[in-house]
Amino acid sequence: MRKTLICVGILLGGMMSGWIIGVFGPRPTTWGEFRETYLSSASEQIYIAGQIRSGNGTQLAESVEAQIPGMVKMIAGDEAFNNSPNAQSILWHARRYYEKHGVTVPTEIQPIFEKLPVEHPIECSLRNGIHSDY
Repeated sequence: MRKTLICVGILLGGMMSGWIIGVFGPRPTTWGEFRETYLSSASEQIYIAGQIRSGNGTQLAESVEAQIPGMVKMIAGDEAFNNSPNAQSILWHARRYYEKHGVTVPTEIQPIFEKLPVEHPIECSLRNGIHSDY
């Protein structure tokens, strides 16, 4: 009888621990969050396509371009964003955008761009043999 009570106590303790961790523990991205992000992205792409087809491409480009410094500062300054595997790549592409289109880099993000590698991070790592499986 005593062994049975001990086993039941351990079982209930384990179930309670699992419940507490499940309720209060960190959560991965859920399907609902992914779905909403995807739907928002789809809506944005449809809007962009409509603006381009309507002949508003220049205004759209200027509007998006005005948002780039804020995005760069957010990615570089926020630990959750900056620790993402894609963060350096996105920052590199933002810098490349300014170079490719001859747009003056805003002074507020120049220090961020100066810390980036000259080449795309994947190309650098490929050249150094880090991603030799590619």
